[in-house]
Amino acid sequence: MLQSGQKNGLLFATWLVEHGYSRQLLSRYRSSGWLSSLCKGVMYRTGDTLSAFGALQSFNEQVGKSFRVAAHSALERSEEHTSELQ
Repeated sequence: MLQSGQKNGLLFATWLVEHGYSRQLLSRYRSSGWLSSLCKGVMYRTGDTLSAFGALQSFNEQVGKSFRVAAHSALERSEEHTSELQ
């Protein structure tokens, strides 16, 4: 699972089950604190700092969509890049 999914992104239970993880195992990962629930059927690695871009990329990859970042989100990304340069 460490190699599955986007760093700082989301893990969708449906996708994980399709890739061989049982719902019981996912429940144990949550109980042990390795995964945290965001909402029903959506988890993330405990300790990860979620990002909009990581979430979007993992959603696209795991759910098979092709949403793109635009307008306000692009400005947010620009500000992140600028602060990294300073």
